[in-house]
Amino acid sequence: MALALIMIGIFSEDYGVIHRFWATIFFILLLIFVTVTNIALKNHISYMRWIWYYAFISIAIDLIFMFTFSLGVRLPILEWLAVFSGLIWLGLIGYNTLKLEKPQYQ
Repeated sequence: MALALIMIGIFSEDYGVIHRFWATIFFILLLIFVTVTNIALKNHISYMRWIWYYAFISIAIDLIFMFTFSLGVRLPILEWLAVFSGLIWLGLIGYNTLKLEKPQYQ
């Protein structure tokens, strides 16, 4: 996924087909990563359930974006929503991890 992001940065939208290729790879990998990670963490005792539900929102946005893009509908707002919802989910995973490491004093 990191390589796809690097290539998207190198080949901006001015490069057309090359940019679309790497962007497609990124969004497919984002979908796979969020889905697999969310399924793997579902039954973890410390995984905050509301983050699990938010991941489905992120997955749905990514799927809607990829579906509309494959139909030829270009909605940049969906692309940005897919990116930011994935980043927010990643931040929430970090928040969940931070809460796990914080010592509980009584």
